[in-house]
Amino acid sequence: METSRAPSSRPDTAPELAYLLGDADPDVRLAAALGLGEQADSGVAGALVHRFGLERDFQVREALTWAALRIREAALPLVIAELGSPNWLARLQAVHTIGKAGRRADGEVVATLAGDPIDSVAERAYWAAAQTRNPCVIPALVASLGRGDATHRNSLTVALASFGASAVPALADALGDPAAAVRCQAAETLSDLGGPEADQAAQALIAAVRDSDGAVRLAALNALGHLRVRAAWLAIDEVALCAEPRLRHLAQRLAARRPAGAAFAPLVTCSGAAASDDLMRALALQVRVARPRYLRREDVPAETLAAARREAEAEALRRGVPAQVAHRIGVGRAEGLIHWSVLLEQVSVADPGVIVKDLLLGTGVRITGFAAEE
Repeated sequence: METSRAPSSRPDTAPELAYLLGDADPDVRLAAALGLGEQADSGVAGALVHRFGLERDFQVREALTWAALRIREAALPLVIAELGSPNWLARLQAVHTIGKAGRRADGEVVATLAGDPIDSVAERAYWAAAQTRNPCVIPALVASLGRGDATHRNSLTVALASFGASAVPALADALGDPAAAVRCQAAETLSDLGGPEADQAAQALIAAVRDSDGAVRLAALNALGHLRVRAAWLAIDEVALCAEPRLRHLAQRLAARRPAGAAFAPLVTCSGAAASDDLMRALALQVRVARPRYLRREDVPAETLAAARREAEAEALRRGVPAQVAHRIGVGRAEGLIHWSVLLEQVSVADPGVIVKDLLLGTGVRITGFAAEE
């Protein structure tokens, strides 16, 4: 004998499932959202998006986003409208959903939430902005530098770094911001980018190593250690000789792991025996710091020396110095000019106990020329 089957109590139509999105039981709400996603009925787009700002359960909110993206053509215009909602939770879930969609065209609307007063909303907006891959969001992201705790700042740094070289000009400009927290995070983000993407920020970072704020100085120096351009490594060598212990120690650590591609030898050309890395580093540092004008003393024009001697002697005579002493002062001025402007005669920056030509003794190396820093 055939028995009749009891009618199923499980809802199977989209309107019924949409109704259950407001059930008291989160498991029921989750099942309803998943069911709506499976059915992909565009007629429930409004119900799904309306629930964004009401749903307290994280898993259910994720299911709502998934279901909305299954009917994206109908749902996304409603999702974008929620970005202006006074309900922070609605804004949060809306920007999260737009990020999941990953449409380049949504860059501008996502950027509006990068400055949201609620940290969690702004943080999700950073991520969503990166997902659009639209460089138009970069100014809005840079405007949030220095905001929030370490986790919040890291989210912003990751988002900005995802744009590679496109973000570097704005980050370099931010190194001059009045707020130290902004300058510091700009340097940290450039460090995350590294070379070659951030190489164009080398000069801005070199200037930031002299920042009034200690944290900014350290962040800028660390960023230089992730670049590939010669100027960055010459600056690191210079800082390795500074008096500030923290900067000096960091510079020394960075110099110890100098990448092979960060060559500085083109600043100084040599002949004869092969020059060691240490010698070439010392010579390049000399050119970088002391800025010589001539290689040898005989390269200094005779008239330049004579003019320096005459000027010093005349000045001494005007002060009433005896002529014989004034003459010696003039000769000393000319010799001093040689000591300051001739590379081989300068006091070594790397080893102040000797002059540069003493560094070459016994090496078989001859300096044939040098170039000013680029």
